Parts: sequence; C-alpha cells; structure tokens
Amino acid sequence: CSNSSRQTLPYAHSPALDKFCCDFSTIASVTASCARRLPSLRSPLYQFSSMLSAMHTALPAAPQGHVQARSVTRTAAPRCSAVISPICSLRQLPGSRPFAHSVAPMRRRSVLTLSRRGLHVCAAWGDPIEWQPAQVVNSSREAEGMQRLVVDIGAVADKYMVPGQYIQMRIGEGKPGFFAIASPPEESRNNQGVVELLIKAVPDTASEQLAATKPSDAVEVSPVMGNGFKVGQLPLDQFPTLLLFATGSGIAPVKALIESEDLQLSGRTSVKLYYGTRAEDTTPYRKEAEEWAAKGVELINVYSSDKQGYVQDIFAKEPKFEDGSRVGAVLCGQKQMAEQITQTLIEMGVDKERILMNF
Repeated sequence: CSNSSRQTLPYAHSPALDKFCCDFSTIASVTASCARRLPSLRSPLYQFSSMLSAMHTALPAAPQGHVQARSVTRTAAPRCSAVISPICSLRQLPGSRPFAHSVAPMRRRSVLTLSRRGLHVCAAWGDPIEWQPAQVVNSSREAEGMQRLVVDIGAVADKYMVPGQYIQMRIGEGKPGFFAIASPPEESRNNQGVVELLIKAVPDTASEQLAATKPSDAVEVSPVMGNGFKVGQLPLDQFPTLLLFATGSGIAPVKALIESEDLQLSGRTSVKLYYGTRAEDTTPYRKEAEEWAAKGVELINVYSSDKQGYVQDIFAKEPKFEDGSRVGAVLCGQKQMAEQITQTLIEMGVDKERILMNF
C-alpha cells in the first residue's frame, strides 16, 4: 500500500512462509496484535489489519519452491487498491539486511520481528555462514558406501584445535552437509590446511554429491565448528580406563582423537573401541586399526549382519566395572546407540559428566 513507483524488493519464500503470507486472516490478527504493542503505529496498523480482514480472499497464491534469496521488481499498488500483490514479496525496511548468496541455512525457524521501524515476516535461519573456497586434493573409496576425501581448506584449518570438531561443506550454492574432521589437528597444521573427511554417500543429499568429487574440484567450507571431545575432563591419573564407541561414519572424529596425542594412550590401563557397521566390507579404516592396536587400542568390531545385536547390545553383556568412577567414555554415531550406551554406563557407575560427545 505505497504510492512509490517502482522498487526492487528482496524476499525469501518457502512453502511454510507462503502458507503464512497467503492467509490474510492470520496476518490481520498479527498486525492487530502489533498495533496494541506499538502505540505510535497503532492507527496505520489497525487500518492495515482491517483492510486485510476485508480482503482475505483476494491474495493470489504464492509460488512454491525451496528457500532461497531472490530479488523481484514490481510496481507498488496505489493506497488501498483493490488489487494487492502477493505478500511473499516483502518490502525491505530501513536498516534491514537482505539475504546474501554466500549465506546458507543452519537451523531453520520462522520468525516475526517487531520494531518501531516496521514489521518483518521472513523465513529465518541460524547465524550466517561465511563460506570459504576449498579444493579436493584426493578422493578414494574407503569402504562400501564410504569415501575418503582429502580437502585443502586453507586458513580455515587454523581454527581446528580439538578432535571432534567439524565443518560444513557444499558444492556451489548447493545444500551443505556436516562432516567431522577425520585427521588430527596437528596433521592439518603440518599439511598446511589439508584435512581428511569420511563421506558416507546417502542418496539425494550433499554427501552423495561430495562423494562423487574428484581431485581439483572446487567446494566451499564453513568455519570449523563445535567444541570437539573435551578429553581434558578425563585426566590420565583419574581415568585409567577409556571406552570409545562409534557407528558408521561416526568413526571419523574418533579416528582423529586416537591419532592425536590427546588421549595419552600409552599411560592408560585399558582402552577399548566398540565400532558398529553392517559388515566387514562396509567398515572403513581397517588398515589404520592395526596402527591403533599398536598404540594400545583394543578394537571390538560389531557387525549387524551377524545378527548378534548392535554395539549397545554387545556392550550390555560386558561385565561391570570394579570402580565405574574411574572410567571415561567417548561416543559418536547413531542416536539410539549413544542414548542406550549412556544409560548402561551410568548404571555401571560411570559419571555422566565423563561420557563425552562432540556436540
């Protein structure tokens, strides 16, 4: 309802936002509520609310599509015109910031922002991501359905300080995936920003696209994220026994932890790794497992195809500890496994604060 001639308007839309924006009665109700909260704008807001209520069937259907940043040019309708343009084209208010193409979503949520400068309705996400260029150095088959990807992420690797941290990665403007770094931090520093990732190729996801990349292919990465495994909470003198649990591609950050110096493996009395996969041919890092054994890590492979149960089932059959308060644990992988292992450990006397995860 502006008398302006022509203007370029950034907007974002999704099916959920379209539904909200195409429901005149909903917007009328929200606008009336805003009027009560913003006395200085009460009169125009009430007028706008009344107009919407009276014309709730006049709004054209908004186009369907994925959330994305766009710009559209339209001619603004005269004040109180009988024809109203779709509200999915939202006017950029003074001081507001349009979506940038270099920003990708993290956690989606619909928000309504109120201020004395106006009313914002948009599909919002978590903190913006500053994407950085990266390049695939090497790609090789690690196991059935698993790809070992070596990527040069440059200066982004400077923030990789703790095993268990992860990055987001994408191709072009595509949807990103989350991937824990599989190489230890000191290795990335020695290799000047080159890190290793383990990609499980899931159909119709970013992981499938990334698993198909070849050396020299360009990708984009986020800053390093997460706190990683806080193994400082498991000092050597107080926790001589360590238990590691992983399933599927969740072995990647555990590999980084084992190959770092953070666990002080040589000083531990017992270190066991329970690792669950479908079968031997779907199990990555079989060669590395020999090196882990030389460091003192006892590997217990659990294959679901053997129909003997999963990691949590096998561990539940283990004898209880003499003193669970001197046992620490690290978990990464399937949610149900993590929940059941945590419960079993607590029942065995392990302090919940000493059961570490990387998120």
